[in-house]
Amino acid sequence: MMHAARLADLLRQYGVSIPTAAAENLAVHISEVMRYGERLDLVSDASSPTLVHRHLLDSILGVRALELIRTDSGKMPAVLDLGSGGGFPGVVAAVLRPDWRVILVDSSSRKAGFLLHVASQLSLDNLSVVHGRAEDLPQSAFADILPVDGIISRATAPISVLVRLSIPLLRPGGWCGWWKGPRAMSEMEEAKPLMEKYGLRILSRVVYRLPGQNISREIVAVRHRVEA
Repeated sequence: MMHAARLADLLRQYGVSIPTAAAENLAVHISEVMRYGERLDLVSDASSPTLVHRHLLDSILGVRALELIRTDSGKMPAVLDLGSGGGFPGVVAAVLRPDWRVILVDSSSRKAGFLLHVASQLSLDNLSVVHGRAEDLPQSAFADILPVDGIISRATAPISVLVRLSIPLLRPGGWCGWWKGPRAMSEMEEAKPLMEKYGLRILSRVVYRLPGQNISREIVAVRHRVEA
């Protein structure tokens, strides 16, 4: 069991401060991943140090890297987390960004069931879960949530695949935020023709190392063109 005060202290050791209410919700999330993580194959290591250092911190830093993105739709932006798995980064985004309506999407019934369980345990009204494949959403019972304002995804697929998955789900002028590793540059080069074809332009690229880990991350943010 992870307690909110302990979690907040751990994060402060790495220079990350979060509000008390956020720490309480994230402590519940981490505790549930610790409880079910290995059984449901949510993460490769469900121990608390790994969850905090490799998954939670990565999600927090990535969400903060996307804070400069503004949505001009005049309403609470809807943001899909594709392949949410154990809820990283989607649950973290919902906790840290109460101004976003976050929809967790996963094709695994076990993982979607876990995410529904976590959502029921949290004090959030901006978090929901969809069980399904991203490519099937436009023809599914959940099509009414589309198009969305933003799409986030952490370590799920190459950028070229994410482009193909995202375009049918994204409104004109919408944005994507992708958590990538050391291959980010080569993936961007491979995906360049597709991005040009679909009118995606780079908004920002933020590189950081996970505190206490020799792991490099890059948050690639892109925006879709606004149709004339």
